[in-house]
Amino acid sequence: APKSEFEKKAMAEVVETGEPYKDYQEIAGTTYYSAVYPDKAVAEACVSCHNTHPVHKERYPDKVFEMGEVMGGIIINLPLEGT
Repeated sequence: APKSEFEKKAMAEVVETGEPYKDYQEIAGTTYYSAVYPDKAVAEACVSCHNTHPVHKERYPDKVFEMGEVMGGIIINLPLEGT
């Protein structure tokens, strides 16, 4: 689940477009170049595992993933200070 406003905004964009979201953000006083890449269902095992996982069922009881759908995101944060 997203932990910050940046992650919430980024994940909403990634789920809507299926494309990476890139922007700058500040974390604990340091500026970062951050990117969120879509984690898509590429195998039936991904879909069946996510759809039956207890945490998924608790957080999103009505959501059923399908092949090719964005199921999450991979976040990369690169600090810009000292570069």
